[in-house]
Amino acid sequence: MNNPHFPYSIHVAEQRMFAHTFADLLNRYCRTNRVAMQLLKLNVFGYFKDSVRNITLRPSGKMSYTPIGKECELKEHTEIYSPKNRVVAKYGKILKKVLDQQVPRFKYEPKELEQLVNMIKAEVGDGEFITVKGSCIGLVYSGAYNLGNNIGTLNSCMQGKPSSWFDIYTYNSNVSMLIIMNDNNQLLGRAILWEIKGNIYMDRIYGNDYTIQRYINYAKSNNIIHKTYQSYDNWSEWTLPNGDSVNRTLTFKADTYHDNYPYVDTFACQYGNYLSNDFDGCYDEQFRYTDGTANGEDDENYGYCEISGEREHYDYLRWIETVGYYVCERYASYCDWSDESILNDDAVETIDGSIVYDGNNNLTRVTGGTNNEVTIGYAHIEDTFECEHDNLIYYKPNHEQVVIEELNNITVHIDNVANAYEDAGYVKRMSDENWITAEDMAIELEKAEKIKAEKVA
Repeated sequence: MNNPHFPYSIHVAEQRMFAHTFADLLNRYCRTNRVAMQLLKLNVFGYFKDSVRNITLRPSGKMSYTPIGKECELKEHTEIYSPKNRVVAKYGKILKKVLDQQVPRFKYEPKELEQLVNMIKAEVGDGEFITVKGSCIGLVYSGAYNLGNNIGTLNSCMQGKPSSWFDIYTYNSNVSMLIIMNDNNQLLGRAILWEIKGNIYMDRIYGNDYTIQRYINYAKSNNIIHKTYQSYDNWSEWTLPNGDSVNRTLTFKADTYHDNYPYVDTFACQYGNYLSNDFDGCYDEQFRYTDGTANGEDDENYGYCEISGEREHYDYLRWIETVGYYVCERYASYCDWSDESILNDDAVETIDGSIVYDGNNNLTRVTGGTNNEVTIGYAHIEDTFECEHDNLIYYKPNHEQVVIEELNNITVHIDNVANAYEDAGYVKRMSDENWITAEDMAIELEKAEKIKAEKVA
């Protein structure tokens, strides 16, 4: 076979897999993303012919490419691709097509491609960063700005609450908020910034996945320390601008006494006139409620575990449909078949490794197997068959079934075929190894004896 790659320099614009500007993006991401590294190699070592190619990211944020069977055309005297013969498509769709066509043996997790797509979107995201302080913070929460589309976590428990609930931010000069607003006055992202002991700490980021990546990029470029995990826990884990991770608990003086309080993700512990993310021994209030109070008496985001009686945030409780109540997540398993939580005591593992509810109508117990095969267990009923000779249930991927037409189409394990015939009064004819009834065999033997006698006579 001839070399399937282009024989000429791939540094010519018409022959590149990726435009140089997009290749520059991949080069920045390749250290942390295997998919980016694999794609970048195609721009360095070449690629198979008859492929989508000349992939570029337009200033508008749209990704386009030259499809199979079309010629690449450039604008006159430039290396800029002409719109002619080009197709616009979603980032993930194009890049997946390239991977499937060029490196089908490259194994990657879907989340790796998703991560790369979010990194790209973060580079061309809509809107600009704006820092607000004081009463403007409460306005952001209370709904003064419309929410954009695909907002992810932006529509959180505090969105739409009265601006007075956010006085703990308004009246502390070391607190500000970094938001992203687009030209349509839509809010796309937000994060509280805390200035503490000469450093700026970016609290939990609210937005969709690629908006979160934009904030992380912003933090890195502006010497801001950001929260490592975008959740309401992991209070002390931070990422420095250079990418290093640190574990820090911080306590600082603040105006802490107000009529109402927001749900605070990180610096939620009150020690008199101090706020902290050190929850060990927090002797005053913990501002972790959504009802506007410091003690959370009416917090709708908390419930009780039916088994232990513990009061937990609903993020840590699991609704069990089969019994009709909530339990702590340690008492629950995830059912792979029904996509819902089930009690650990009601969960079984199938032969293929799935976790399922033991009362599922499609679940059956596998009872047939041999001593050297691990086949006894549970399986989906469609993955099994019942041998009508030994009345055992077998797992199809490990065992072969045979339908015997002569015996009223009964299904038996291949190892039980002979026994099934014999129990039904059949015998095997030696000449062709077919099974026939004993009566038919007697008739055939009688005919053979008669023919033999006639020959002797």
